[in-house]
Amino acid sequence: MSELVWVRSSRCIDGSCVEVRAEDDLVYVRYSKDPDGGAIVYTREQWQRVLDAVRADEWLDDVDESQWLPGAYGSVVWRGEGPTLWFTRAEIAAFVEGAKRGEFDLAVTRG
Repeated sequence: MSELVWVRSSRCIDGSCVEVRAEDDLVYVRYSKDPDGGAIVYTREQWQRVLDAVRADEWLDDVDESQWLPGAYGSVVWRGEGPTLWFTRAEIAAFVEGAKRGEFDLAVTRG
């Protein structure tokens, strides 16, 4: 198996970011500061719905109402098939900007 490539948003400043990779028919999301903490897993179709919701600015209420929840101090809790991940407002903002720029499209995230 080849080395899998994790993609971060170009807006990620301090290395504390949402990371995404695609392998076969699945897409994985993890927190860069805890790479061994596991990853949320999506099918390609589910991931496309995530990206569509983010691009439409409906990501907190459209894809799955239990997927993203507001956390303390402006943070976001991201839940899915796998671990629960917590991101700061800046980390999520970097992800949203990257998603809107196409940085997490499947063709880009394939390793």
